[in-house]
Amino acid sequence: AFEKLASAPGATHTVSDPVDGYFYGGFALEDKVLRFLWSKADTEASVDMPLDRLYKDEGAVALRDGWSVYPTYVGIHGGMPNVTHGHLDAGSFIFDSGYRRWSRDPGMGNYSSEGYFDDGVNGMRWKHFHTRAEAHSTLVINPGSGPDHAVDSYAEVKLAAQSDKAAIVTVDMSDALRENVIAATRGFFFTDNRKSL
Repeated sequence: AFEKLASAPGATHTVSDPVDGYFYGGFALEDKVLRFLWSKADTEASVDMPLDRLYKDEGAVALRDGWSVYPTYVGIHGGMPNVTHGHLDAGSFIFDSGYRRWSRDPGMGNYSSEGYFDDGVNGMRWKHFHTRAEAHSTLVINPGSGPDHAVDSYAEVKLAAQSDKAAIVTVDMSDALRENVIAATRGFFFTDNRKSL
């Protein structure tokens, strides 16, 4: 469906920020999806696609207000940090509105940095700012020099409620923050006719 939409007549790729432009240089279908999220269509076409999508296996959810030229979009991440290219970013989010990114992910770090792929529980990977929770829009409790989320954790993302005007998402961060809490849930309320978070 995204492939069809991304190649629709009038769909062009316009990026307002050179950093975003760098990150949207991906591959194949992923590239088309990312391009579509920031697409500026010459004309608005009627789109019959859901506003919300839960990616259960990836531990992520995508929410939007519609399929207009300037959509309001929220992407929320949970999942596991100890996967290839993973970060300690459970509970993080991006928020786009008015063709601006108000909350962003820092993206990849420098792959040639010392120890960047040393991703064991006490690996050097978690000393690099880009991979730590402090670099992401998520919760951090008692940060120190070690990993600020449990490296071997899993954060389940749930689309708890949804309507045409709002959506609620929860991220169970209990496992990620287990050294400091008994339970932790982060909630996101996409409200105000899907214009505010």
